[in-house]
Amino acid sequence: MNKLILVGRISNVYEMKTFDSGASALNFGVCTSESFKKDGQWTDVPTFHNVKAWNKTAEYISNHIRKGDLVEVEGQIKIDEYEKDGEKKSFTYVNLNRINRLMKAPDKKAQAENGNLLEQDHKPQTAPEYASDSIPF
Repeated sequence: MNKLILVGRISNVYEMKTFDSGASALNFGVCTSESFKKDGQWTDVPTFHNVKAWNKTAEYISNHIRKGDLVEVEGQIKIDEYEKDGEKKSFTYVNLNRINRLMKAPDKKAQAENGNLLEQDHKPQTAPEYASDSIPF
């Protein structure tokens, strides 16, 4: 069985191609990351995956999915082999069966107009001070 499920953010969306047969294809990228601790510090290592969608799914992605959206993609790993300048090459990608948008990318325009919400609404607060004799334990 050749089945792959990835959860990551859209890293890029390319122009849709339409073939003489009437079929259409859209290539896009999904970035996943792996977190691990190195020397006591958490490190994220990104991995970029090539994904290819076809026909109605490609049309849906082209119209509704944007860079930065968090998505779940499901498909099969495919390898296209070709020759360029006498040299054999290959291109590995995920042939998409299904996509599910889990979260839209943050709206940068709204963030710019309203300021950084994290800075505005979530400023660190100092804990209230209590006299040690007022704590019942």
